[in-house]
Amino acid sequence: MITCLLEDFLGIKIIITGDELIKEKNSSIILLNHRTIFDWMYIWMLQSRFQLLNRLKIALKASLKRVPGIGWGLNHAGFLFLNRKWERDQEEMKNLIEYYKSCQTPVSLLIFPEGTNLYEKSKMKSNLYASKQPKYNRPYEYCLHPHTTGFTYLINTMRKNNVINTVDDITIGYEGKFAVEGIEFLKGYIPKVVHFHIKRYNINDLPNEDEQIEEWLLKRWDEKEDRLKEFYIKNQFDSLSNKINNQQIELNVQFQRRLALFLSTLFILFFSYCFICYTIVKFYVIMWALTIAVPNINSNCILAKPLSKELISLKQNIPTTSTLTSVSSLSASSSSSSSSTSSTSSTTTSTSTSTLSSTSTSSSTTSSSTSTSTSTSTSTSTSSTSTSTSTSTSTSTSSTSSSSTTSSSTSASTSSSSTSSSTSSSSSTSTSTTSSTTTPLPSQ
Repeated sequence: MITCLLEDFLGIKIIITGDELIKEKNSSIILLNHRTIFDWMYIWMLQSRFQLLNRLKIALKASLKRVPGIGWGLNHAGFLFLNRKWERDQEEMKNLIEYYKSCQTPVSLLIFPEGTNLYEKSKMKSNLYASKQPKYNRPYEYCLHPHTTGFTYLINTMRKNNVINTVDDITIGYEGKFAVEGIEFLKGYIPKVVHFHIKRYNINDLPNEDEQIEEWLLKRWDEKEDRLKEFYIKNQFDSLSNKINNQQIELNVQFQRRLALFLSTLFILFFSYCFICYTIVKFYVIMWALTIAVPNINSNCILAKPLSKELISLKQNIPTTSTLTSVSSLSASSSSSSSSTSSTSSTTTSTSTSTLSSTSTSSSTTSSSTSTSTSTSTSTSTSSTSTSTSTSTSTSTSSTSSSSTTSSSTSASTSSSSTSSSTSSSSSTSTSTTSSTTTPLPSQ
């Protein structure tokens, strides 16, 4: 996919010179100068010419391992992630080489001994460091000075585990404008042609001692510096070398590249179609399940109306604070009213009892007055009769009041006994009875 995008859509071409990378069952270390941050993408274009793309493993920064999706995939593919802390990196390289050995499949491990890509600041730091080290003989203009410790450890460990056969020294150069940083690539700084020069070394040609391996690597970088200096003058590597990628190889690679793009696009479209169908079917299944589970569903609102009715009924049944306050005040007033009613009823009862007693007493004592009042009440047509009636009435009233005082003790005992034995309902009954008893008295 990436090689197709780079070559077919962006129009980048590659030219390969030097030794041919023969496809055989052997593992190798690829040494590459780190000119830009996109060098690892262009090396895929090189590996695809020799059918070695599936073997390629790259040494990357450890921070890329934590990138969701891409970092996880690269980690499972057997890529090497370095933390720039020698103790941790040493353990990481050892474990990875043992993993390669257990897989028993050939690998091509791409490493950048320079550690970072070339730009002005990194070049100044590299030359400053090299000036303090006797093993570096000169400053570089087109390269950075390599770090030898990691390379030496890899060679010795892979030799010990018998998982290395060759060391491929590859020099990369760009024709035209090219992007060093990511923002420049987005601005359109895309190289027209990418040149690769390959020089293959058998592992048996490398020395065994650590110091000699370091010297061997430094010599290779001196050669790279001279080669790149010539390249940026002539825009080509080693004019005496044959061009490896001829027309027939390019046609075969182009067919494979476009076939892979077609199959990948077809797979993405098919997967998208299946996902959309799955989403639609899942939606209708959920709607059907809701229709079966909840009967009498309105098409516009599924659960809103039943829930709203329930909420309204609950809201009506739940008393508010003001309601509770009014109920408590009403209960308090009711209790006070009932107590006052009971006291009133007892008083009325005693009054009626005393009135009845006084009436009977007055009737028995003053018979003349009673007869006079009776005769007076029957003859209501004359004014003298009215006068005698009022006189008898006042006489009876005075006798009643005098008898009320006489029977106060009796009425008090009667009222206390009636209050303790009767409820509020009996008090109301006695009140009504008393009213009916006491009302006819004036007419007598």
